[in-house]
Amino acid sequence: MAPNLKLIGITGILIVSSKWYLDTSNPVHVWLVRGGFFFSQCFIYALLLYLFYKAKHTKEIGTVKVEKDETFGQTNAETKLLSVSDYDQNICLEELQRIAIGSAVTAFLHWKWDLYPPLIIQAVNQPYALLYSPLAKIHLFQQRVWGKLRRPWTDNNALTMDSQWKRWNGTINSAISGDASSQTRKALKGKEKAKKGSTKKKQ
Repeated sequence: MAPNLKLIGITGILIVSSKWYLDTSNPVHVWLVRGGFFFSQCFIYALLLYLFYKAKHTKEIGTVKVEKDETFGQTNAETKLLSVSDYDQNICLEELQRIAIGSAVTAFLHWKWDLYPPLIIQAVNQPYALLYSPLAKIHLFQQRVWGKLRRPWTDNNALTMDSQWKRWNGTINSAISGDASSQTRKALKGKEKAKKGSTKKKQ
């Protein structure tokens, strides 16, 4: 998937922009946000359907070794050999599950507490993440399957219900408190410290 740091930065920009420019007392603003979220959802599910179709009819041959399957913190040590088509279809279903959970939580936050930032965040972040996923890069943009695009995709191993719920907790907290910018600064500082540590070791 797209790097988390980029998504955190986008989330921070969207939160700040919504606080500055969004007027919830203006019906035009309200329906623009709701309409944007609705059309974003239509685009995502249509794209997922297309990717699933392409994965089902792919001409790639070979097998993919899936070493573990994590669900709610439980690890299954069994290994599975899947065809390229079956593996990509499974990833499509995982993406569908992840996006459906995100959409449900977003709709609940808006309905329960009349929060608009989650609608704006998900209307942008969900299509962004899907378009930068290995699925889209291979089946939509026809990129070569090498490097980070070689299966199995390690980024997708983290797309479990448990890890996605933790990510959503962070998104909800940032949408309510608006602390995404501080998270971005912390991430950048951590990255700089890691670089300094690696250079010292080399010396």
